Amino acid sequence: MRVIHGGNERAARRALPLAVVTALAGLGSGCGGEETPGPGTDAATDAAPGVDAAVDAAPGLDATVDAAPGLDAGVDAAPGLDAGVDAAPELDAAVDAAPDAEPDAAVLTCGSCHGTETDPAPPPDTTGETATTARGVGAHQSHLEPADWHADVPCSECHVVPAAVESPGHIDGDGVAEVTFGDRATEEGATPAWSGVSCSGAYCHGATLSGGTMTAPVWTMVDGTQVACGTCHSLPPTEDHPALDQCYLCHDSVIDETLEFVDPTLHINGDVDF
Repeated sequence: MRVIHGGNERAARRALPLAVVTALAGLGSGCGGEETPGPGTDAATDAAPGVDAAVDAAPGLDATVDAAPGLDAGVDAAPGLDAGVDAAPELDAAVDAAPDAEPDAAVLTCGSCHGTETDPAPPPDTTGETATTARGVGAHQSHLEPADWHADVPCSECHVVPAAVESPGHIDGDGVAEVTFGDRATEEGATPAWSGVSCSGAYCHGATLSGGTMTAPVWTMVDGTQVACGTCHSLPPTEDHPALDQCYLCHDSVIDETLEFVDPTLHINGDVDF
């Protein structure tokens, strides 16, 4: 056992746990149970209350524990985050409201008033007519359908195609589709015109060539007679062209010796292909 001398004994005992201090105090007891005071016993006894002070101070730990519920305040505050989460549905309201911000016309498409959803060109026209003899129908499909003898003709070659149903000038109340010729109709300096019955002076129908028999086709005559070879230009053209009717000799990328088109996209495309 380590022996501690002098004034250091009391400080040492204070540093010892209560059980050890009590044991040291008991060293003064006699063999028969009679307590025999010994040197330093009172000091040990005096020191024991100091331990009580430490024990008494232990409840101070309760203050720390009691303070721990303050953490609950932080936890309780966390539900405040729920307020942010609860506010999220407000965003849903904004999203739900978004469609209402769009004009009613947004639900309409090109095929809602004429033609169909898959092909907006008539038939039917805006009045429900389906016959090609009706001005609203006429030769729309003859121009727009894929053909085995000419390049595709988009709507923009004859009309200003609106960006949206409600675009200015599209639905103007007169029930008539305005004709505004595009780039191909005006190729090579052609000056096309629409009379309400037929178009004339258009590159597409031979205005810049010579010898054609039907260069001002009637819009509502869709019987095939206006699309035969020779209707837009003679075979061969009578001006500025060799007097040969064997087109394939010069234009074999376009047509073969039987006058079948090898590549229809190269016929009436704004260029002379060889």
